[in-house]
Amino acid sequence: MKLAVLGLNLLLPLTLVAAEPTSGPVVSSPYWNQGEARDKAVADVIKEVPVAAANATAARYAYYQSNNQLNRASNKIRDDFYASKEYVDASNEVKQAYADYNAAREKAVASVHGGDKYQAAVYFRDKLNEQILDEHSLKEPSLDKLMAIAELKTQAIAPFRQEESKLMADSKEVADAKQKLLKANDKLTQLEKSFKVKVRDNPELADLIQKRSDSRIEFLVSSAYLREVREARNIILKYSEPQRSNYSPYPYGIYGGFPGYNYGFGHGYGIYR
Repeated sequence: MKLAVLGLNLLLPLTLVAAEPTSGPVVSSPYWNQGEARDKAVADVIKEVPVAAANATAARYAYYQSNNQLNRASNKIRDDFYASKEYVDASNEVKQAYADYNAAREKAVASVHGGDKYQAAVYFRDKLNEQILDEHSLKEPSLDKLMAIAELKTQAIAPFRQEESKLMADSKEVADAKQKLLKANDKLTQLEKSFKVKVRDNPELADLIQKRSDSRIEFLVSSAYLREVREARNIILKYSEPQRSNYSPYPYGIYGGFPGYNYGFGHGYGIYR
């Protein structure tokens, strides 16, 4: 808001200048004859550009800093949670339950996997996999051949998969291991949900989020103000160009002399502005 009010105060005199009858530009160099209100308004806008640029730069890095502070704080809270004894124990419990479940499944189907027919089917399946890889390595593999090999793979192992499913469904050990895994996973899930609620209600993070939001608004406002004040400066300089045509910004003129004079090489004396 302060930037907006300052911008209106600076640009209002320029609006009045632009509304004068157009008998040709009368604005002189912004760095000379500043005793007149018009020239002072012009000079004020031009001098405001570096100030606005500095404010925009400061606001940009303040926003970056507030964003980094929020990220560091949230990452610390997350890392502390994952390193906590409660979470580590629950995570290890899930891993152990999953390993026990797989062991129970392997034990239930051990009678199938140990049979000669199953071993022959696995060997046949592996050979079919090799044929698929060989076919894919060709420049133009045959889709029909790949589909036929894939169907053979399914037919070779399907009867054993059905038998495995029946054995696991009838195994009490598999059922108990599955329930243990589900309970361990539910416990871990509840811990993570509780952590999300704590993060949401954390006063430190809420304060940092608000600071980041405020700094982002300040960054956007200051950037917009810088853009507009630069545009106003460019309009001013364009408007005053005919009256500044004889003005030299060099300390002693282009070919010597004093500021404001362009003399020598047929130019004569410039008009002091």
